[in-house]
Amino acid sequence: MAGNKAKPSITGKRRRASVRAGRVAAPLIDRALRRRGFIHNEVVRRWSHIVGTELALVTVPNRLTFPRGERRGATLTVRVEPAFAPLLQHRSPFIIEQVNRYFGYGAVEKLSLVQGRVAGRPRAQVREIPPLSPQAAARLDRLLGGGGAGDGEAPFDDKNKSGADENRKALRDVLERLGRAVYADSRTDTEQ
Repeated sequence: MAGNKAKPSITGKRRRASVRAGRVAAPLIDRALRRRGFIHNEVVRRWSHIVGTELALVTVPNRLTFPRGERRGATLTVRVEPAFAPLLQHRSPFIIEQVNRYFGYGAVEKLSLVQGRVAGRPRAQVREIPPLSPQAAARLDRLLGGGGAGDGEAPFDDKNKSGADENRKALRDVLERLGRAVYADSRTDTEQ
């Protein structure tokens, strides 16, 4: 027998095992991360495990810069959402400690913050409010349109004009949306 060749499949096509996308992309990502100073791309991949999910939502490691010829005393540059920069500045010793714990030695000495948009951060989404029952809608209308002020006057009644009609209408619309959301939440809480 000259060779043990595998039998061709019934369809005659060669089958390949599926490969994870992360495994295929790893060499490309490694090259890009090394240019930014990340010798171990695991720091970027495991950022949420290193600093915790709370901080990982608003930060992303940007660059790791070692002094020439050294493997200690690096500066870790982190991109942070602008609103969270003061918190991150306050927590910088914790972050440095966590990154060094991950490396297993004192690799990072300083933390540099760059304020900017973090690409992977989920944005708050407006949820659709289900329609109210007729009783809840009538109750909300009474609260907004009459009988809810306690002093006999309806706070958002059209008869009660004081020169700022646009502001009153806008406030009424906001309070109505809030009331609908509260009533919808209370309805789903009691149903569960």
